Order: sequence, then C-alpha cells, then structure tokens
Amino acid sequence: MKECKRIRIERGWTLSFDKRSDLLSKGEEALMKHPLSNPNSLAPYLRDQKHINHIPPSFVTNSQGESIALDQIRIEDAKVPGYVQMELLECEYLKEGDFHSDENELNYRWISYCHWIYSNSFDLEEELTSKEKIFIELEGIDTIGRIYLNGIEIGRTENMFIKYLFDVKSVIKCKGNELKVVLECPLDYIERKKKEAPHSYPLWEYPNGELNRPFIRKTACHFGWDWGPCFVPIGIHKPVNVIAYDSVLIRYLTTQQDHSDSSNIVLNVKLEGDLGERGEKMDVEILLNEKRDAKILVEKRMNVESKGKKLEFSLVVPRDSIQLWWPNGYGDQTLYKLQITVRDEKEILDSASAIVGFRKIELVRKKDGEEGSLVDKLNGEDPLFKLAGNGESFYLKVNSRPIFSKGANWIPADSFSTLISKENLIDLLGSARDANMNCIRIWGGGTYESEDFYQICNELGLLIWHDLMFACSTYPATEDFLENVKEEVAQQMKILSNHCCIALWCANNENEDALGIWDECKANRDRYVGDYHTLYINTIAPIVLREDPGRPFWPSSPTNGIQMWGNPQEQSRGDIHFWGVWHGNQPFTVFHKVKPRFCSEFGFQSFPSRSSLEKVIGQTKEAKEDKDLRSQMFNLTSSAMEFRQRSPIAGNKCMMEHIAREFRIPKDFDSFIYLSQVLQATAIKTGCEHFRRLKPYCMGEIYWQLNDIWEGPSWSSLEYSGKWKLLHHFARHFFAPVLVSMVEVENQVEFWVTSDRFDSFSCRLEIEIWSWKKNQIVNEEKIDVLSKGDCNSKICERKIQEMEGFDPRDHFVSVRLIEKEVVLSSNLLHFCSLKQISIRKPKFQCKNFRIEREDLISFDLESDIIAPFVWIQIGVEGRFNNNGFWVFPNTPVQITFTGKKGVNLDEFQSEISIQSL
Repeated sequence: MKECKRIRIERGWTLSFDKRSDLLSKGEEALMKHPLSNPNSLAPYLRDQKHINHIPPSFVTNSQGESIALDQIRIEDAKVPGYVQMELLECEYLKEGDFHSDENELNYRWISYCHWIYSNSFDLEEELTSKEKIFIELEGIDTIGRIYLNGIEIGRTENMFIKYLFDVKSVIKCKGNELKVVLECPLDYIERKKKEAPHSYPLWEYPNGELNRPFIRKTACHFGWDWGPCFVPIGIHKPVNVIAYDSVLIRYLTTQQDHSDSSNIVLNVKLEGDLGERGEKMDVEILLNEKRDAKILVEKRMNVESKGKKLEFSLVVPRDSIQLWWPNGYGDQTLYKLQITVRDEKEILDSASAIVGFRKIELVRKKDGEEGSLVDKLNGEDPLFKLAGNGESFYLKVNSRPIFSKGANWIPADSFSTLISKENLIDLLGSARDANMNCIRIWGGGTYESEDFYQICNELGLLIWHDLMFACSTYPATEDFLENVKEEVAQQMKILSNHCCIALWCANNENEDALGIWDECKANRDRYVGDYHTLYINTIAPIVLREDPGRPFWPSSPTNGIQMWGNPQEQSRGDIHFWGVWHGNQPFTVFHKVKPRFCSEFGFQSFPSRSSLEKVIGQTKEAKEDKDLRSQMFNLTSSAMEFRQRSPIAGNKCMMEHIAREFRIPKDFDSFIYLSQVLQATAIKTGCEHFRRLKPYCMGEIYWQLNDIWEGPSWSSLEYSGKWKLLHHFARHFFAPVLVSMVEVENQVEFWVTSDRFDSFSCRLEIEIWSWKKNQIVNEEKIDVLSKGDCNSKICERKIQEMEGFDPRDHFVSVRLIEKEVVLSSNLLHFCSLKQISIRKPKFQCKNFRIEREDLISFDLESDIIAPFVWIQIGVEGRFNNNGFWVFPNTPVQITFTGKKGVNLDEFQSEISIQSL
C-alpha cells in the first residue's frame, strides 16, 4: 500500500516540570524593575510587580493532600492538544481555584516562569515504518520548543502560528519510540531576543502584563491587554501526528476563483507538498458536490504533470449548476465540497478536500465622482454628495453587489484556545448572525482561528476582515524575524484561503498609526518607518498577493493605503478607528461629526452581569465564609472590581462620568451594572445609526468588540459566557435590514430610512410625540413612503421643538416604519438627558404565559406608564427575543424566551425579574 498514512499521537502523554526560568537567577528584585515610567503604558499604577507571583514554589500539594517537590511533578494522561496551566488546575495542584477567579492571574504567574516537558511513548505498525518517508508533524506548539525523538533532537519551534514538519525516517522505529517536547519559558526567549535586538521596540503595555511581546510570534494578548488577563499560556495547542508515505504527500489544497466568464466559473486548484518527481505524470480524480445533500456537480479524472512540490490544474464549473455564496442578509450561503485524490495506475496515493463557496469579492477604492465610487450616483443636492470631494470610496463588493458591512471585532474567546469548543463558537458567532451582522473583524492581537471557526462563518454568511497577527507595537525587521514571519504568512494563506467568508487580509492593527503617536517613533522616524516598510510592505504584502491573489490586501488598520503616508485616521479615504467618545471622554453626539468611509473600530465599555461576576469574585475560602466581606467586593471602587478593569485611565471613571451626564447616579452596584449597559448600548447605537445614515459615502461599521476573553468590564456586547448584553439586543435593531432613525439638526428633527434590501417597497412612517407628564401621545402623523432598494434617504424633517407647548423635558418622539402592518423598524428620540426627567417607577404585569415547546416560553408584558430600557432577567440559561426595549402604557409587548435546555414554567414565573430606568 503506497497511500499516505496519518496517525495522531493523542493518548499517553505525560507532563513534567523541567526547570525554572533563567530570569529568576537574577533574583526577585530584578523582576520588579519593569519600566513603569514607559509613556506607552496604559496603567503604570496597576503594574506593581510586587503583587505578581513570579517565583515557582518549591513544593505543591496534589489532590490527595501530599506535598510534592516541583521537580517531581509528573502528570499522566495529559491532554494534547492542551496547556500546562489547565493540566495543573485539573490535577488540583493549583489550590486557589480557576484562573479567572479573584487574583489568580497574579497567583499563578509562576507557571509561565518555568520550562515544561511533554513526553510520549508510542509504537507504530511495520506498515508505517517501512514507508520511504516518515515525518513528525506538530500542527501548533505554544511556543518555544525543542523536539526530541528517541534521544535525538529532530527540530525546534519558535512560532505558534506555524505547522512544523520534521523528518524522522532515520530515527523512528516500530516499538518503544520516545517523543519529547521541551517547552522553554517564553519570557526567557523574549529576554534573549531583546539582548540581540539592534534597538528598542515601542509598544502599548497593559495592567499586570508581561513586556516585550513583539520579539515572539505568539498571541499578543497572552501578555495582557486592556480588556483581559495575562496568563502567558504554555502548551501543545494543536495535534501531533506521524505522517508516513512512499511517494505523495498533500500538505495544502488551495483554490482561486476566476469569475470573468459569464457562463462558467474557473476553479484554479493547487496542491502543494511532496508530489513526486518533476515531470512525473499523475492521475488526479476530482469530485465537486453540494455539501448539504452530496449531489455531484462535477466528476472527472485528469492526468497532470508534477512540478515536484506542486500540482496545478483548473476545473470549469458551469454557473447554472451552482448557487453563489452571499453574506448574511444578501442571499444564501450555499457551500460545496471539493475532493481531490491523487493516484497511480493501481492505488490511491493521497487525498485532500476543501469546502468552497463560489463568490467574487473586491475592495473598491475609487476616487470620488468616478464610476463605482457610489457617490457618483447621488443627486448633486444630496448632502452626502457635497461631503465627497477629494477622497475615495472604501467598500467590499460581493458578486458585483456593494455591501454595507455591519459587524463587530472578534478577540480570542479564551486565553487557552483548547477550552474553546465548537459549541462555544456556534453560540458566539450565531449571536453575531442573529444580531443581523454580516461581518466580523478578526483582530491582530489574537490568533488565526480554528477550522471550525471559519466553517461556521462560511455557513452563517459572516464576512471576515482578517488582520494578520501584529498589533499595537513596533516589530523587528531583523533577518531571523523576517524568515520566521515569511513561513507563518505563507502557511496561513495556504491554510485559510479556501474559506469564502474571508473578505480581506489586513497586515496589522494600529501599527502605522503608532508611528505618529509614540515619542520614540517620532524621534527616530526613519528607523521605525524603515522597519515597518520592510516587514509589511516588502515582506508580508508580496507573500499574501502571491499565495492568495484573489483577495484584497490592506496594509494596516487604520490607514489610507499602501505608501499613502500621512494621517492614517484621514476620514475621506481608507478606514478609521474612532475612540473620541471613550478614550477622549467626549459626548455621544460627537459621533455625528465623524464622517468616515469605513469605521473599523469604535466602542464603549460596560460591566457584565452580576451573575457573571459572581462566578469569579469572592471565590477564596475567606470570602466564601464571610458573606459581608464578599458583598463588599461588589462595589465599583473595591479592589476586586478595580482589578477587573484593564482600561484604568478611562475605565470606571469614564463610565461614571457618562452616567452622570445622561442619568442619575445609580443607587447600588446592580443598578450601576444595568446603567453601564444602557449607556454602552446608547453610545454604540448613536454611532451605528449615524454611520448608516452616511451610506453610501460610508460603507462599513465594525464596533469594538463582539465577545469577551474573561469576566470583567469591557467593550463587548457578548459576555464571556455568550450571554447577550443590552448592546447586543440593540444591535439586532440598528443592524436590521431596514432602519428608521432620527437626528436633531439645527432645531429640527430629520427622519431617515436606510435599507439594505434588494427590493423597493411601500411602507408607512408613523410619528408620535409623547408626553412624560401626561403619559400619552400628544401629537401624531402618518406618512406614506416608497423606499427604493439599497437606499438611504431623508424622508422628512419636522420642527417639533416649535410645537405649541413643547417642553424638552416632557416631550419625546417615537417612530415606527410599517410594511403591511408589520413593524420593520422603530426608534426614539428625546430632547434632553434622561436625568432631567422625573421618571416614575412602572408597575409591570406578565400575562398569558404559554409553553410553545419544551425550550420555548412566551408571555405578554404590560406597564401602566412609559417604561424606558426594560431589562428582563432570569436565572435560566437562554435568550429573550427582545430586551432593553421601551414599554408604552396599554401596549402589551409579546416576549419569548428560548432556553438552552427545557424550561419549567413554574420556575420561570417565580424567577423572572424586570427593571427599567
């Protein structure tokens, strides 16, 4: 049998301690000398190294209560893929509990100041060892490793984003193979590279973090960030395999699509690996079928000449035999499976498969007024036409259709990637789809995600703006660093380029912007601009364009484009990050002054729910035994809460200042949590509605951020558990295919309708003026509207402030857009901050509870008076169809709740709680 065999080494791993970090030989005092005065540090006063436990203990206690010397730790049946930290926790060597709990981030830091060893003894069948070529494949090592087989070093690793393949034919045997992976303390590696560096590399630093992360090719946020912890994970985070074959090994199957023919799509296929001798003829069998029902579309056999390491051929697919793939909200997500088998005259040699979605994607950058700039089609009197001038468009086009990108930024869903299940990803990404998002941005301080992640995005229709893994730092441009990066980028292009969901490659996050911000960069501009250009433009860009020519490349975020130096935050072209409201502490209305072509970051913080915080705060034995002590921790200025806040310069202070501007000071911590979420939702709603009103001048909004890496205050709309914050419920409305919105301009109210629908439709705009004091409508108007497909238009304007008896502290506007008696969109506008209004406490009634199915309950919610931002909570895992909404008197709101498991009606009724402003 000549067929290539792949055997996963999954069981039988042992984890043991190797030695302490070389940094510890300098003494604990040396570790305290982190440069706290660094001007790039976001939180010098929270980076007190005395509170971080760098020093490994001499002894640990096992689950039987036995004291064991650190160098005697030996964990049998360790998980691979897995992390050292998780093994120690699972085996109960870590007595303080979960890594997220209390200050365990500091208590457990010693683990990353050690070297560790994974070892495995395994046998192989003679059929494998007799093959001509045998390799050990490590799909992912985090991060610095020396690999030994049977006492011989077979290779080293220094990049967690690279698959390593080591030739072991001369070393491997049938019985008693001993594989050893020695993982070096990543901080030792960083220190060594720092000493070798030609100069320093400025970067943003974060509370309780470790320094100098740009020297190592590892997930940047492992070293801490302004929304998450610093654990510096160490482990084997992806599978380890034995690969044995005689003549053919397919490492990569990649496809590129040519849509230039109106009748056919040409699928250009490339196989890479060990593909026989150059000039050798090989038979290739091709099967293309629908992923959904396995219906065969194309089946053929070709005789292809090998290029040694490559086989290339084309497949013509008639357009009428397939359906195109579309982003969410624009059409279906039809997927196909491409199966390739290479064989000789007698048998299969190797095979590979890929999931394909047929679509054409473009990044359109046209000068204002040129055909395709979108603003060229506007009426000359349109204010958006007048806004355009010397800029250029920036939007994604899929299958020749301009797409308004609506979404959020994605960060790693956990510090330890092996804890992220497919079910977690389906829940988180499904929540993005359910909130009417059509895109996400994978941020450059995280990681290249799992195969499951991209397949889920393919199926959900979520376009991905994909940063490469460089963020918030300058980086080396030394020869060894560049060689490391070249292999990383080339591999990732080959691994990921088949995924139809990936819309754009972006080289880095905010690194161009940093060149004009940091003092050291400005003082040595030629040095750092030179390094930047060498790394991203001369090294990374050519690899991306060579390996994945069918997908747009963007050099940074934000930027104006390649070699378009100047202010990267220029609003008339490219993309921008707008942080004036949060980091600048400006009012929400400042969003209305920002007029970008594409806003890829903007955000506002909130706290997660009390139930989430209770899982990680007050988990010490002392706190659990003293209820009063634990209750004191649930206070905004307690050390426990301030420890969770990783953006401390703005942080809790910024939230309180904005609350004081908009609302009355909360009476307790639970009220603060609620108001922080109302505030966040209102902020992002203000920005998102404004950017949609700028369509087609602005064609994208991606708020910061979708998800969380742990339980703490952050900019996310989904909590670590996947629970929806109030913002995520708001997003479902302001990202809806049709949006009605209002804005106050020069003492009058403008009413806008924005539609992403293909079709034109007739609808009715219903405008109501409400009085807080009278608790009723005092004026109303109905307007017939014809909305064109893919439009954005001002429907009308009204001088409501000139209405007889108008009082900004009494009156507000409610508006609905109705098509065939179905409400497409609704909205509200008030004329003063809500703290100026005396809002009475409503009396809620829940009526007509109905069990629709085992996991679905519905009921009607009523209020006797106007109730703003009604927030319903329940102690059962699941989701309400709507939350954070306004309830009007005599207008029941139908609510449904879908539980993750079956829901008991009696328990549901007894546990439900409702609050409003």
